[in-house]
Amino acid sequence: MNAPQWCRDPRVLWRETLRGVLLLGNDQQTRMLVNPGLIVWSLLAQPITETQLVDALSEHFEAARSQIESDVRTLLNELRDLELIQPTSDDF
Repeated sequence: MNAPQWCRDPRVLWRETLRGVLLLGNDQQTRMLVNPGLIVWSLLAQPITETQLVDALSEHFEAARSQIESDVRTLLNELRDLELIQPTSDDF
């Protein structure tokens, strides 16, 4: 079984600002993502796996994967629970 791929929910309105990215979710609540969340949001423009996100952030920040893995998993879970991202249709 392949790892699930995640992408932005197309119903979410968003705008990049000087501080990060401002999101307006389906619940009409606004949220702000700042770095590294801004980078994750950018990468979620196309379907991507959790492993690919960890690899990209590890390379970008020149940090060990172990330092990044749990933070990425937590962020993806939060974004999913808030319906800001969704699995790609091939995965579910």
